[in-house]
Amino acid sequence: GVNGKMQRTGVQLMGIVLANDVSPYMEISVGENKFYESFLSCLENRLKEVYAPAAEVTGMLLKSVKVSGKFDLELLTKWTEEKMSGILSAQNQPGKFVECLHKIHSNFPEFCDRFLNRIIFLLPTLKDESRNFVIDIITSRSEFVSDLKTQLKTKDFYSILRVKDSQTQVSAMKLALKIVPTMDEGEFSSLIDTLESIYPHTSPETREICYEFMMALFDRKSEV
Repeated sequence: GVNGKMQRTGVQLMGIVLANDVSPYMEISVGENKFYESFLSCLENRLKEVYAPAAEVTGMLLKSVKVSGKFDLELLTKWTEEKMSGILSAQNQPGKFVECLHKIHSNFPEFCDRFLNRIIFLLPTLKDESRNFVIDIITSRSEFVSDLKTQLKTKDFYSILRVKDSQTQVSAMKLALKIVPTMDEGEFSSLIDTLESIYPHTSPETREICYEFMMALFDRKSEV
């Protein structure tokens, strides 16, 4: 509809302005708080062509505000968190929530830290692209997850390594590499068995990370 097209155009313009390191807010009839709150409402739009770019630009906005100090980052973060929590709960749309979070993450990764436990909880219910998005976010922010190994184990993470999709395998192995230092003897054996079972059926990219994974396991093994 007309509103969707207008919002999409507004999001695109804001992205262009932020990409050129210019503050998107100018002294206009709408107050600054209202201006940013109105923009964040685009995240709630039902159209992917609106909410997806809006999420990416939200990450750009958070980064810009942190660097410039021209607005209250804590307040902007709070509003964004409220919108994202609303998408996850009220609309019951984990796929949309995960896509938006991943797009925010591409420009402002630290925003995702407040949602790490929630997306780990969602992991077993997700498939395909949504699952890969979550794995990518957890991998990049793994140091901020308490007892990551145990959390992943309870969510049957290791079974994801066997998913017959090369991108999923690569993403999952990159995350598994993060927990190598905390693995015990039994977990080493289990993971080596998994790698041996999937190795012959993988793509060149998966085999490359597989090799990196095995080297990490051997290095860790030699320290034990």
